[in-house]
Amino acid sequence: VSSFFALGPTDGSVGNEDHRHDGAPRNDYERTKWLADRLARDRIAAGAPLIVAYPGVVFGPGRVTDGNIMAQAARDLIRRKLPGTVGPGNRPWCLAYVDDVARGLVSMLERAPLGSRYLLGGENLTVRETLEIVASVAGVPVPRRVIPFGVAALLGKTLRWRAELTGAEPMLTDEEVEF
Repeated sequence: VSSFFALGPTDGSVGNEDHRHDGAPRNDYERTKWLADRLARDRIAAGAPLIVAYPGVVFGPGRVTDGNIMAQAARDLIRRKLPGTVGPGNRPWCLAYVDDVARGLVSMLERAPLGSRYLLGGENLTVRETLEIVASVAGVPVPRRVIPFGVAALLGKTLRWRAELTGAEPMLTDEEVEF
């Protein structure tokens, strides 16, 4: 089980499992997913009995983890602690409901031919569209403030450096801004 980040960025159009990463990962998460995907594809080509899944941004009930940026943003929005969107919020994300991902994985294990690869995603929504849905359900406003990417990256880098010195979890990193 990988991530759609292993396939690299697209121009926002619908991608597919055959999309090849451009070889310029934006952060360690994307780099490790891309490298693992290259290894899996090489192993599949050599006859290894593998099936690869590329889930989108997984959401649904459960614990909010540090890696779930959209869930953290939704939580902060509901708590009215989201200061704004990083950039205009117009970047599309492939969302994947956790139960749908689980069903897809089970289906793959039961029926998929060895060597196959599958995107496990649902609707593609922009960050702003996603926040508007959450805000509508929660009855809270979506922040109007747009934090320019450069400002957010500088803040994220500063918070990441502070975290490295203190061990405190940063609320944002420059690598997250690159996502």
